[in-house]
Amino acid sequence: MPQIDPKLLPFVIINFLIVAVLVGKLLFKPVIEAIQKRQTAVDDVSGRLKAEEARIQELETMEDRLQQEVNERKKLVKEEIAAFSENYRQEKLAEQDEELAELKRQALEELNEERRYTAASYQDYYIELSTLLTEKLLKRCLTDEEKSRSVDLFIESLEDMSAGSEPASKAAFSHSAEPGQ
Repeated sequence: MPQIDPKLLPFVIINFLIVAVLVGKLLFKPVIEAIQKRQTAVDDVSGRLKAEEARIQELETMEDRLQQEVNERKKLVKEEIAAFSENYRQEKLAEQDEELAELKRQALEELNEERRYTAASYQDYYIELSTLLTEKLLKRCLTDEEKSRSVDLFIESLEDMSAGSEPASKAAFSHSAEPGQ
């Protein structure tokens, strides 16, 4: 171990204290201030980072809420579209039903008109035919009165046949059509 001279001991202590004060003032104080500035900057950045993280969390929550609202609105719009399309379909079906009913009514009117026309033409044909048959059966020409009576009897027999009963005028027709009456 080195030996220290006791006379130099106060100078060594004073030198040590001067170096310690100078090092403390010139070296440690700026280093500590730099470290404190850096720590303050780090704390400031850390605070801003935490604030931004909180804002990000808030924005994510808002985004989730907005996404839910968008999904709900999509669902409502889809339901509205479905309801509108169903109403539109029902309206179109009703319109088509009305058109179909009108076409059916027109077809029935045309059919009934055709039936009336056909019935009238067949009636005229049957009248001519009955007159010709009566003339041929009797082998003579009928007078207008006899033609009218035979036509009336024939029409009555047609009406009876359409009603489903036996013609009541069959006997009357055969008796009135004899020659000499």
